[in-house]
Amino acid sequence: RVAGAGSDRREGPQRGALPAAHGFRGRLPFVGTVAWLRRGEEEEEEGPAGDAFIEPETDLPFAPSFCVLGRQSPRCSDLAGAGVRRKSLLGLKQLKVYAVGVYVDPASAPPVVRQAASGASSPEEFAANQLALDRIAQDCTVEKVADLKVAFGGLKKAQLMKAMRERLSEPMASGGEEHVLEEYMRTIDRVASLKKGSSVAFANLKDGTLKTYADGEEVGATRSKLLCRSLFNIYLGANPASPEAKRRIAHGLHALLK
Repeated sequence: RVAGAGSDRREGPQRGALPAAHGFRGRLPFVGTVAWLRRGEEEEEEGPAGDAFIEPETDLPFAPSFCVLGRQSPRCSDLAGAGVRRKSLLGLKQLKVYAVGVYVDPASAPPVVRQAASGASSPEEFAANQLALDRIAQDCTVEKVADLKVAFGGLKKAQLMKAMRERLSEPMASGGEEHVLEEYMRTIDRVASLKKGSSVAFANLKDGTLKTYADGEEVGATRSKLLCRSLFNIYLGANPASPEAKRRIAHGLHALLK
């Protein structure tokens, strides 16, 4: 068994709201049998673990922790929250494209952010503190993961790549790292075709490496602090892809970090 993996007692999924401080600290993932670290070698069940958080708009599950195998030990981040990314179709219908969950390792958060969380009188007050959210997004020493789970079964990999390029092109070009963006796009292109429930996750390690996972399998790693900052700005920055998801994630960060 993995140390700190918790008991084998199975509980029902948490739908729509995370418990205070999540109640998940110290539990390792797992969803399915893919290559993230499992709670125990004996666990062979398919599908989401019983203590997964269910994003209420899409019914997609998110494991309570996301662990990346490091050189010496697994590096784990805790789920702060999740929300849905919507996109207008022909100016009429709001399509639920994907759900995004953001994980953060509280131990790696800088003291100034923890103080901001502790000093905020409510989750809404912390969510309005853009300086604190920017610090989490842009400080590459804060280990974190963004896990995108496909909600719209018609989403194509090329559409996801186009959307990522549109958000990343300007900051990467301004920093003189267009070549890094092209390398990163080649990594995304290694992701197999998408379907409803598919996971594409981005893990920011302390050294500025961004690891990319497709349904738990690592497909590549790109070392660029600018890329890490730019990618997490998509979800926590002043102009987020989904203000609704950002608010929910910020509320969870308040509980996680205070």
